Amino acid sequence: MQARGESLGEEDERTVVDLLIEQVEFCDVIVLNKMDLVSEEDRDRLMAILSRLNPRARIETAEFGRVPLDRVLDTGLFDFAEASKAPGWLRELRGEHTPETEEYGIHSFVYRSRRPFHPERFFALVQQEWPGVVRSKGHFWLASHPEMAGSWSQAGAVARHGAAGYWWAAVPPDQWPEDPEYLAAIRDSWTDEVGDARQELVLIGIGMDEAALRGKLDACLLSDAEMARGPLVWKSWNNPFTGWDQR
Repeated sequence: MQARGESLGEEDERTVVDLLIEQVEFCDVIVLNKMDLVSEEDRDRLMAILSRLNPRARIETAEFGRVPLDRVLDTGLFDFAEASKAPGWLRELRGEHTPETEEYGIHSFVYRSRRPFHPERFFALVQQEWPGVVRSKGHFWLASHPEMAGSWSQAGAVARHGAAGYWWAAVPPDQWPEDPEYLAAIRDSWTDEVGDARQELVLIGIGMDEAALRGKLDACLLSDAEMARGPLVWKSWNNPFTGWDQR
């Protein structure tokens, strides 16, 4: 993307797929061109996928790029606050579904757990294909770095992950944000045992085997015996993920 002048700078590691998905999730109007070249079934399935990724976007269809200008210019639809809340994955986290897309085999689920992943087992999983998964996003928790949160973003065959910072449980309360809404969000995700540390991944796809995917993620969690060994032992484990040097 940098070579094409489409990056935000030298540290921008997004791919064209990342950019495309982010544009779909953030926009208020989507134009589908060349719709005369696809079947009605394929058109409906595509529109269902887009509706799942961005439920608030208005979808316009076109042939030879012809679409009424008043449908795409000066629409008055854009609202930054609403757009930032619109991505389908974020709505899934909040429990807001788009059930009308399920007739096309498109569905989603949220994977949550209060146990950390074994770093090597989770790394092995992310090297594999996740059948049927079109989009997934969220945060994960590695046992080798129990104080740190990991970020996860996948679109199609492209996935990005990395250290995202510290869980609030590892930050002294006097350094927490003062904004009441932010504090409420922290408390909503808090437990006495592990604070806000957690696995929280949204998966959106077509024909996904939810049970199988959950089983693969569950297999990455620490077992009872591994949990009993505690953070001092966990920190000694090898972490194949790069960019996690802080402990």
